Amino acid sequence: MSVRNSFLIAFLTLVLLSAWVRTGHCFDDDKKLQQCKAGKQCRNLDLSYADLSGADLTGADLSKTNLSGAGLNDANLFGAKLSGANLTEADLSDAELSDADLTNADLTNATLDTAELTGANLRGANLFGADFSDSNLSDAIWSDGTRCGADSIGECLK
Repeated sequence: MSVRNSFLIAFLTLVLLSAWVRTGHCFDDDKKLQQCKAGKQCRNLDLSYADLSGADLTGADLSKTNLSGAGLNDANLFGAKLSGANLTEADLSDAELSDADLTNADLTNATLDTAELTGANLRGANLFGADFSDSNLSDAIWSDGTRCGADSIGECLK
């Protein structure tokens, strides 16, 4: 086999592997992912780029879990524990996050448009570039520890 063919095979392998990881097919353990979907403990997992759209994760313990780039749109995360979670560039559009614990979570460039965050705790969270367009932040605790007002839609009104 020529050097050129070897290089081409290696390059195509990397492209396919990269696409496989980006589409959420690379998990620590599929059984653990199923437990997460069932609302059980799933701390410290690598669920980066996982497609959890519409998943019922009510009360799930996702503390310190890597959810960067994950699709969590329309997911039910009511009362979920997401403290210290990596949600960088995650899609949380239309997600239910009421009473969720997001303390010290990294939400850099996350999309949370039209998400429900009533009573959520965002104390210490990194919100750089996060999109809260039309999200309900009523009674949420903002990253600086202040409580958002009752009419906080799209931004925390103190």
